[in-house]
Amino acid sequence: MKKSDHTRTAACQLAVERLLAGLKEPARQRRTLEMAIDHMQICPYCQSNLEYLVQALMTREEDRLTCRECQELLPEYLQAELEGRAHEERWRPIALHLEACSQCAAVYAALHDLAALAEGRRGTEPPHYPTPDLSFLEAERATSPALLRIPWRLEAGRLIIEFTAELVYALQSPVRRAAYASAGLKSARSRRILYRFSLKEAVENLEVTVTAEERRDDPARCTV
Repeated sequence: MKKSDHTRTAACQLAVERLLAGLKEPARQRRTLEMAIDHMQICPYCQSNLEYLVQALMTREEDRLTCRECQELLPEYLQAELEGRAHEERWRPIALHLEACSQCAAVYAALHDLAALAEGRRGTEPPHYPTPDLSFLEAERATSPALLRIPWRLEAGRLIIEFTAELVYALQSPVRRAAYASAGLKSARSRRILYRFSLKEAVENLEVTVTAEERRDDPARCTV
C-alpha cells in the first residue's frame, strides 16, 4: 500500500456526502448508500478515519464550521486551552468540528505539539556541548613577537627604507648572491650595492629601480 493512498480525494468527500444522504433517507437513497459503502471498503483513507465519521454521525449537534474556518481559529483555541477557557460556549463549534474532522484534528495535534515544545512541556532539551579550551591561543598571543619596525624617511623626494643586510641577502637568489658578494668594490669609499632589480613594465611610462646599498655607519644594515 502506497503512502499516497492515505490521502483524502474528491471521491472520499463524495462518499461522505452520499453516506449522509443515504442515512437520512435509506429507502429512497439505497443505491447512493451502497456506492458510499463500496468506496469506503476499498479506500485506506476512509477506513482509517471511520472513527471521526461515526463520531460525526452520532452527535446531535450540527457542525457549522468549514475546515478553513476551523483551522484559522485553531491558534486562538489553543491559547484558550492553555488559559483554561476552552470550555466556554464560543469554543464549542471548534471542539465539535475537531471531533468529526480528521484533517483538522491532525492540524490541531501538530499545533498542540509545537506549542508544547515551545513551552518545554514536551521533548528533551538540546544537548549542551562542552566549551572548547582555547587557553593555548591566549598563551600564544602573549608570547608572539612584537611587530617588526622598519625605519624609513623621506629625503630629497626619495623614500628611504632601511633593511638589515641579512634580510636583503636572504631575498637574493643563489646566483645573485655570488654576483653581488663582490659588487661595489671598485672604491673603498663607494657603498657596496647588495641588491638591485628594476620594474620596467609595472607601470606605463615609468621605470622603477630598487637598490639595496650597505651603510658605512652600520655595516649590519643597508639602505633600500
